[in-house]
Amino acid sequence: MKTKNPWLLGLILLLGACQQNLNVDDGGGTTIPTAPTGLSITSGDSQARLSWTDVADAVKYNIYYKANSTTASKTDTLAAESPVVGTNVTIASLTNSVQYAFVVTAVNSAGEGAASVSATGTTIAAPVFTVPFAHTSTDILIKWPVRADANTLTLYWVLGTTIDIATATAVPISSPGTATTYSLTPLSAGTTYAFKLAITNTDHGTSLSDFATTTTLNAAPGQPYDSADILMWTFGGGTTNSSGSTQYFLLEYSSDNGATVSGHDNFPISNGQSYFYSGVELYIGRVYRVTQTGAALEVISDTSPYSDPWVW
Repeated sequence: MKTKNPWLLGLILLLGACQQNLNVDDGGGTTIPTAPTGLSITSGDSQARLSWTDVADAVKYNIYYKANSTTASKTDTLAAESPVVGTNVTIASLTNSVQYAFVVTAVNSAGEGAASVSATGTTIAAPVFTVPFAHTSTDILIKWPVRADANTLTLYWVLGTTIDIATATAVPISSPGTATTYSLTPLSAGTTYAFKLAITNTDHGTSLSDFATTTTLNAAPGQPYDSADILMWTFGGGTTNSSGSTQYFLLEYSSDNGATVSGHDNFPISNGQSYFYSGVELYIGRVYRVTQTGAALEVISDTSPYSDPWVW
């Protein structure tokens, strides 16, 4: 057929190109691809990681799943992550402690193939820490709610504010199905540590907590002592509290062998001494850290361990 209308000829050519694009949009061959094989699942916290063997002539894959079931089919829920280009995907937004069945189908320009054999996995909630952790200058008591479904619990810890479990120290927790605490000691004073907790259930998989951090207390000031009628003590380390306010030494003293505190005095943290209080027969000196809030001095109990008392 010949036409002398150039506009009509252009339209015919354009329609032919569109038809060609439609035919190759999904690529692949002219036959429907076979069902994928080797579907495996690794469950986690509200998610499942799927992988399978690549299918010849497949361009993309669809994932279908069904909750509380051992089998799934192409008539079940199409995962929001579909279509997938590649041979693995993480299906998110699942409900924890639920068994899910999954199937995968291969797709090309000829259509969608048959579903794979079903594979199942049960999601497992991640552990959570119970914070804040109790701590001193040399130890931290890590806490979490009991996980009766745990076959193993592993605590990971590092010195610092971030943690990578690949390089962290791993501590297997004894009696994982009933344990709720672990005391980490000895540690350095005034130092920040980061933690993660992993749970493994042999039927459901492994899940990892968010990280938590705790800073051990500064070392306590040293026990006061008398030196030529001057009360002295050693510096415990650290010059500011967590908010950055200047810290002070606060000296408590007593005239009745510690039954009551007769008074106190405070000194900038760089001044580790107090003059001996004359005219009273007996004192007990106890030094600890405080911080200045406005015009007042307030005890910072979580960063201010007491020194040992000294009687003279």
